[in-house]
Amino acid sequence: FPVTIQHTGGNISVKAGDHMFIKASGVEMKSVNRVDGYSIVRPAMMKGIVSSEKYDALFESEIFFTGKRPSMEVGLHALLKKYTIHLHPVYLTALLCLDSPEKIIKEVYQSYNYKYIPYTTPGYSLFRALRRLDNVPDVIFLQNHGVVITSDSKEEALILTADVVYQAQKYLQNQILSFRSFTLDFAKEKKSPYSYFPDAVIFSDKKQNQEVLAFNNYIHYITETLQSRHILSSENMFELLSLESEKYRKSL
Repeated sequence: FPVTIQHTGGNISVKAGDHMFIKASGVEMKSVNRVDGYSIVRPAMMKGIVSSEKYDALFESEIFFTGKRPSMEVGLHALLKKYTIHLHPVYLTALLCLDSPEKIIKEVYQSYNYKYIPYTTPGYSLFRALRRLDNVPDVIFLQNHGVVITSDSKEEALILTADVVYQAQKYLQNQILSFRSFTLDFAKEKKSPYSYFPDAVIFSDKKQNQEVLAFNNYIHYITETLQSRHILSSENMFELLSLESEKYRKSL
C-alpha cells in the first residue's frame, strides 16, 4: 500500500448528484469506510472562489460540508469527473522529481490523455491552475507531487491508475541496471538532505512518519542513481508550512 500512498496523503472522491464524497483531511486512505473517514461537500460552491482567503473560509463553513473536514484538495476534485483518485505513487513521483520530468512523461505516456503541471502549491494554488485547463484530461501529472486520475467510470479509473503506476516502475527498471524496489526499509537509510514532495516537508520533524521518510529517501536514491533531480525550494517549503490547511493536518 505505501507504494501508491503514504501516511495521510492522497485523496479520493465520488460525485453523487449535487454532492461529492471526499476523503477527510488527515485521514489515512486505508481507514476510509462506508461510515467514517470522509466528508460530504457541495462542489457547486467552489465556482465563486477567486482567492485563497475564500478557499480557506470554505473549511469553516457548515453549509459547504458535513462530517469531517474535507481534504485541502477539495477544489481539485470539484473540477474533475465523477470518480477522482489522487495518489503519490513512489515510482511515478520519483519520475516527477527528476530534472525536466515533462520530457520523460511525454515519452512514457504519449498515448494517454494527460496534462502536466509544473510544481504548484497544494490547495488553492493547484485548484486555480487546474481551473485554467481548456479541458479535463484523464490523467494529471503534478511535478514533485503525484498524479490525479479522473473518469466517469469507476472501472476505468481503477484500471488507468494501475496502468499509469506500472508504466513508471517499468521505465525506472529499464533505466537502472541494479534497480532496487521500494520497501519501508529505506526509512533506515541515511536521511536525504532534500525534500522532494509536500508531505516530506510537512512531516519532516523528529517524529516523521516512517512511510514518508522511506518515500523521500527512495526518491533520493533514484535521483542520485540517475544524476538528475528537482527538489522543493526553500520558498516552496515556507509556503507549504504557512498553509493553514497543512497546519491542521499536521496537528491531527
